[in-house]
Amino acid sequence: MKSNRKNLDQVHGIWEDPRIYSINRRPMTATAVRFNNRDEALSGKTPSRFISLNGSWKFNWTPSAPDLLEEFYGLEFDNQEWDEIEVPGVWQLQGYGNPHYRDRGLPPGIDEKHPPRIDPRQNSLGRYRKTFSLPQDWQGQAVILHFGAVQAALQVWVNGKEVGYSQDSRLPAEFDISEFLVVGENLISALVYRFSDGSYLEDQDMWYLNGIFRDVYLYMAPRTRIEDFYLRCDFDPDYQDARFLADVILFRDGSDDRINSLHVELIDPNKKQVFSHQEKITDWESSNCKIGIEKAVIDPAKWSAEDPALYTVVLSLVDEGGNTIEVIPAKFGFRVVEIIDRQILLNGKPILINGVNRHEFDPRTGYAVSRESMEDQVKLLKQFNINAVRTAHYPNHPYFYDLCDRYGLYVMDEANLESHNFVKHLPRDKKEWRDAVVSRGTRMVLRDRNHPSIIFWSLGNEAGGGENFQHMRQAMLELDQTRPIHYEGEHTSPNSDVISLMYPSPAFLEKLAQGQKPLRFFKAGEILGKWIWPRDYANKPILVCEYAHAMGNSISSLHKFRDIFENYPHCAGGYIWDMIDQSLLREMEDGTNAWTYGGDWEDKPNDGYFCINGLFQPDLKPNPHAYEVQKVYQPLEVTPGDLDQGEVKIHNKNSFITLEGMDLHWVLTRDGQPDQSGVLPVPAIPAGGQEKILVPFQLTEQIKEMSERHLLLEFILREETHWAKAGHRIGWEQISFPTKDQKVNIPSGQSAETTPLIIHP
Repeated sequence: MKSNRKNLDQVHGIWEDPRIYSINRRPMTATAVRFNNRDEALSGKTPSRFISLNGSWKFNWTPSAPDLLEEFYGLEFDNQEWDEIEVPGVWQLQGYGNPHYRDRGLPPGIDEKHPPRIDPRQNSLGRYRKTFSLPQDWQGQAVILHFGAVQAALQVWVNGKEVGYSQDSRLPAEFDISEFLVVGENLISALVYRFSDGSYLEDQDMWYLNGIFRDVYLYMAPRTRIEDFYLRCDFDPDYQDARFLADVILFRDGSDDRINSLHVELIDPNKKQVFSHQEKITDWESSNCKIGIEKAVIDPAKWSAEDPALYTVVLSLVDEGGNTIEVIPAKFGFRVVEIIDRQILLNGKPILINGVNRHEFDPRTGYAVSRESMEDQVKLLKQFNINAVRTAHYPNHPYFYDLCDRYGLYVMDEANLESHNFVKHLPRDKKEWRDAVVSRGTRMVLRDRNHPSIIFWSLGNEAGGGENFQHMRQAMLELDQTRPIHYEGEHTSPNSDVISLMYPSPAFLEKLAQGQKPLRFFKAGEILGKWIWPRDYANKPILVCEYAHAMGNSISSLHKFRDIFENYPHCAGGYIWDMIDQSLLREMEDGTNAWTYGGDWEDKPNDGYFCINGLFQPDLKPNPHAYEVQKVYQPLEVTPGDLDQGEVKIHNKNSFITLEGMDLHWVLTRDGQPDQSGVLPVPAIPAGGQEKILVPFQLTEQIKEMSERHLLLEFILREETHWAKAGHRIGWEQISFPTKDQKVNIPSGQSAETTPLIIHP
């Protein structure tokens, strides 16, 4: 057995060198599932070319790197005495080490004064082992090992042979392990590091946890295969007819000289075929071939958060004998995002971002969030009239984007890059960090660019400025030019297509909207020392990437921000901080369970309860201020007309859909008590339109003279939707009737000396 010292020296060379962020990792491609044939692809069933490795793994934890005394990855190594751990999962919530909460700054072990140093004594390690059997029909094909996400760095062996290494804790790492496999049982070994030099780029406001926390699986890909694909569209000037565009990258093994063809099929939301196109493949460049497809589509159903029409694209690779080699299905939405006249347009119409920031977090399992929980969260967002999510501050699980495509949410997809406590030093212009920085943006784009729900890319969060962001932006634009790019970390930077800011007051935001000069940026009361002039953002929309900090009893001034967003068309809206309280459930010494925050896990230093600032509690129960958000974000506005005649005006704030499908439940109250009530169908008021309706209550002269009257109007879903049950309240308004001045009779009593009183009717 080799000495531990040699191993450790090699490891140090990896985990403390920002130039090494991957070894033998496959290039990023779009998320795809491969099937044998078209019927299997459209069935929704798990494909036969897929093996899940989720579940129980053999596990051993060492609290510091010097404790790594044995080469655990060999076939001869005996792991019988090791524990079992669940994957996906984080080891701190399964009994190994403690969670650590920081708002800014990293846990001990990161040498903040000397990046990229890591203290090996505090760099705990997790060792994982898992066996699997290779299916007989996978022999001779490419077998890919997929780790969905690992915090903070990953080293992999198969059957005792080193495969590769990966950093970036929020994007997948894939390795081609074909050459390492044998017939029968095979062994995967993984070493997970608590910290690496990449940790300096992951200084987010969050709990610090570790492990393999997203799905692990194997998939088989033919030697000749669809390697990647990029789907998009454009429209005619009237945004009616479209052009479907696809770039498909094919790969073939040098020994495969068969003539193949690519079939591209488009199926509409009603499962009717729109077109089927076949392209013969002849233009191979070595092992790769790029095929471009353009097809006209007459008046397709358009995708928006209000009406998320999804098509299905079926890509099939067929050999010269007509035999299907493989099939990949993908969802697609016809939509374009543009900035015109400082407004953010979707399919030619302005949209307003009624958004929220969301950490991917579960109170029981930490970073490992189940699909069921993700879907519950997306439904909550829809139910509370939230139409947009910022993936604060890293790419999310691929399934979350699928849900946003399906249910309808506008997504800002943010790169896993924050150097909050080091913004003056990292990454700035440092060339040794450049490739690692750029890869965090480009890999996100390559994985996620086919999702219609994503309307912004974000370069990261609170990471300062510098040349590295210019390189990152340019590299991302080379891969996708269909979305604006956001970045808040450098307000006047040309790297952002919007002027983004955090935590402005309504007064400051309005001055910015009016183009007053000069303005000095504040954030949460802190002067940032940056002056901004109208010339710095003359052609850019204003987007508030964090506002209305939802800690405690808050959100009281949200309506003031809404008024500014609606009164100034170039104010595109914003994202509340944040969606869910980041609290961990812990069993206490007395056997009870408690929601915990920083300091409750012996984590020092920590930032206490600053993680508790969500609209929803950790178990997704709404906090009181969630209902304030639901009210302010509601997609309609009611104003009084001639109230004595029952006249009110309803304004549809939607950009694309009518208000049909709702009933108006009304209640007239006298002196706080219900007097009359009824139900009316809400008219199909077009998007952006306004219509008067008459509420059929009866008023007598006595009621007019003697009563304090209010009209409560509630807009209720008539039928169940995929995100809410029938009876769900979309919005409401309470209107006060004008009152006449009345004399107040004060009964006589004993006199007393007192201060003057003012009595209002």
